[in-house]
Amino acid sequence: LEVVTKETYLVYEALGGKRAKAMALDPSRRHLKLLPWAGVASLLSRQRISPGSPGEEKADKIGFLGEEKKKSGQTQITGRAFCFLPLPCVTGLPVHVNGYFELSANRRDIWWGSDMSGDGALRSQWNRVILQDVVAFTYKHMLTLISNPTPPP
Repeated sequence: LEVVTKETYLVYEALGGKRAKAMALDPSRRHLKLLPWAGVASLLSRQRISPGSPGEEKADKIGFLGEEKKKSGQTQITGRAFCFLPLPCVTGLPVHVNGYFELSANRRDIWWGSDMSGDGALRSQWNRVILQDVVAFTYKHMLTLISNPTPPP
């Protein structure tokens, strides 16, 4: 029998951010086609279901907020980075991060570095700004949603 896994995520996305928006709208940077968009995704639950075996559903407890690690009966997630498709790097956060990052030519790394000039320096600056302005904003708001699951009246 084939086991099916059903996962439920909480996703929070945002467009904007003061510095990110300003960089994206700057006419001198138009050739980079920057889009100040990012989001975070937190795995809330995972069920392993064996078809044809009623009562065999097993729900894993997911530690708040990638690669799984078992700790005290809960599954903890190591978040991965995405630029629409998964990148071969982890974020160090317990959530997945998807954003309109500037990538290296081989699409395997997020453009990074402090010793660059020209467009390379702009791409590196963009990635820092989108993390600080947009990813941090979405992560903060996701934490707020999770910590206060009942909406205000």
